[in-house]
Amino acid sequence: MKALIKTALFSVLALGVVVLAAPGSVQAKPAQMTVEKNTDRYGSDYRRIEMTKPQANVCRKTCQSDTRCKAYTFVKPGVHHPTKAICYLKHSVPPKTTNNCCESGMKK
Repeated sequence: MKALIKTALFSVLALGVVVLAAPGSVQAKPAQMTVEKNTDRYGSDYRRIEMTKPQANVCRKTCQSDTRCKAYTFVKPGVHHPTKAICYLKHSVPPKTTNNCCESGMKK
């Protein structure tokens, strides 16, 4: 009887290790993003981020990792703020307009 309990306990512990390991090994792939140079997608903002370093790729990756984000617009410094770039995350995909102030993109 003790051997049966030991075997059952070992099996439960082994299964627990497998279950704990499984979520890390089955991660969803990051969403693919478009990159639209010289494009503004005005509106549908749910988050505005002031960026001290003007890096459009950081704005894009922030959107990519946020499940609520459907699109982004990165606005160069001097347009909406005198010294900082602005990253706008969007809950939907607004129409695009050509404008050299910005880079936009959306999830594919």
